[in-house]
Amino acid sequence: MAIRICLVNPINNPSYPPLNLTHLSSYLKKFGKNKYKIILVDITVVGDNIIDRIINFKPDIVAMTSLSPKVIEICELSKTIRNSNKEIFQVCGGAHASVAWGELLTHGSFNVVVIGEGEKTFCELVDQYAKNNQLNSDNFSSIDGIAYKENDKILKTKDRELIKDLDILPHPDRELIDNKFYNHRFYVMRGMNTNMVTTIAGSRGCPFKCIFCCVNFTTNGYVRYYSPSHVVDEVELLVNNYKSKWLYFTDDTFFVNKLWVREICDLLIERKLNSKLKWEVQIRSNLVVHSDLPLLQHMKKAGCQQIDYGLESGNQRILTKIKGTGITIADHERALLLTKQAKIKTLGTFIIGTPSESEEEMLDTKRFIIKNYDLLDRFQVFNMSPYPGTQLYQLCVEQGLVLRDYYAQMKAEKENGVRFYADKEMINKIQSIKNELDLLAVKKINISEKMHWFVYNVTHNFSLTKKAIKWSLARLMR
Repeated sequence: MAIRICLVNPINNPSYPPLNLTHLSSYLKKFGKNKYKIILVDITVVGDNIIDRIINFKPDIVAMTSLSPKVIEICELSKTIRNSNKEIFQVCGGAHASVAWGELLTHGSFNVVVIGEGEKTFCELVDQYAKNNQLNSDNFSSIDGIAYKENDKILKTKDRELIKDLDILPHPDRELIDNKFYNHRFYVMRGMNTNMVTTIAGSRGCPFKCIFCCVNFTTNGYVRYYSPSHVVDEVELLVNNYKSKWLYFTDDTFFVNKLWVREICDLLIERKLNSKLKWEVQIRSNLVVHSDLPLLQHMKKAGCQQIDYGLESGNQRILTKIKGTGITIADHERALLLTKQAKIKTLGTFIIGTPSESEEEMLDTKRFIIKNYDLLDRFQVFNMSPYPGTQLYQLCVEQGLVLRDYYAQMKAEKENGVRFYADKEMINKIQSIKNELDLLAVKKINISEKMHWFVYNVTHNFSLTKKAIKWSLARLMR
């Protein structure tokens, strides 16, 4: 009998399809030793029906992904599943699980938390489950990369080694997702006015140590690449089978290995995919030097439409604090100028509200944006937020700005309105500057893109309503 597996995305994010879960499915189908019936339930698509969808599937195993801002909802969802059916084996993985596994086991109702890359670990868990139609702590010690409870004690096995050869991984199981639910103003803000947008990854890991990001922590700064042919094979699949017209590369920084970038561009041109789609990447500004102009032009020829730069700040002290040494404001301006010379659009992202950042330093970011307004086709401004597994969170803990237990911190914020900045006057200044910059950013969006966003909102909400009604009627007819 097939093992029934329900993959669950409890994070309402219309910007990104949950490809991490689809990787679990494709890996299991290729390397697993059993038969599986797999569905994916995404709160982005099903909304408040998420519990009914999970329970009515009658799963043997529920595998849930996690992100830090939703830790309370994730833990509550796991408790609701447990109360509905105590026999369901619950697994949690994802970014938050990899840095705060103890909290999920303490506050949620998970049997196991997967730490790090999940494909091999989850496959081993499922196949171990299949041996006895159950899993208990006696089976766990031999599986690397997990944490679990035994006699009210939290135990962790040895670390799972990172997958060195990413080409062994099959392409994501995109049959589990309906891409029309993942087009959002996120894409309009980035100048994408097509409904055929999806995401793709060409690598895993990042060698840099930005204080707000946990990727370096979870991968030890080790970057691994899919081969150019593997990447372009997936691009071709997306174009031919899913009618994709715009790809957003989720790689943390696309420009570290420039030979790899050139080979991908060569293959896109060779297979004539450059005329069928546009694509967008994220790059760190100090990686782009004057001699890279021909490569940028080659990227443009291969279909690259836009480069996103994590510029973060227009003040050198704050920039160094956020991204470390070796990157300067001059790097930002050079990268933007070269990108525009290559006729590729630019998007800059900025963060304000770093601990110890003064009002004047935040205004330096505003001045940088105004100075380089013509070099920025789009820009977005975010409030600095500390998340577990980051240098920023550790700094805030040491300074008494946040609690060490992130779940407790989020509870405090929800119940008492507590923020990691205790100074309400500074919070108001941060928000005031952000509001001013948001108004400048909106001016970059033209009328046709605003109309596209309006039409998307109407059709998306109608699709959700229609789908919910159809599903409810199907239940009534049983």
